[in-house]
Amino acid sequence: MRKWLLLSAIILATACERDDLCLEKPLEGAVVRFHNAISGRPAAVDSVAVYYEGENLIPATLTDSLLLPLPPDRDTAQYVFEKTGTPASNPDTVRFFYVRKDTFISKACGFWMTYRQLQAQLMTDSDNWIQQITVTRPDITDDTLAHIRIYH
Repeated sequence: MRKWLLLSAIILATACERDDLCLEKPLEGAVVRFHNAISGRPAAVDSVAVYYEGENLIPATLTDSLLLPLPPDRDTAQYVFEKTGTPASNPDTVRFFYVRKDTFISKACGFWMTYRQLQAQLMTDSDNWIQQITVTRPDITDDTLAHIRIYH
């Protein structure tokens, strides 16, 4: 009887899964890289701020790339990229369209939002500082490589 009890305990102990630790971090958004419109090479913007629905999402900074968070509750987002400084500020509006998808990561991490079929549309005005916008990776499954190139 003792043998059966011991054998049952061993079977139950080995049949249970250990708790997984979630070592991954959720996606934070799309990576935007700024490029020189003439040479095509990466080039920093002197001072750019990003606004979403009137809120200052990313304060003005000198940068050649930034992480643009995408709203997980809608399929479109509109941002204002404002180049500040000399001679005056110049806001340009860009609309992004994408398909949201819940992706199962693991038992410990659960489901995370990923974004597919990313598209961008530059709203033209009389003096755009953004010359062109290109989506280089339309499926956002990680935030380590650039997804969007903005030529200025």
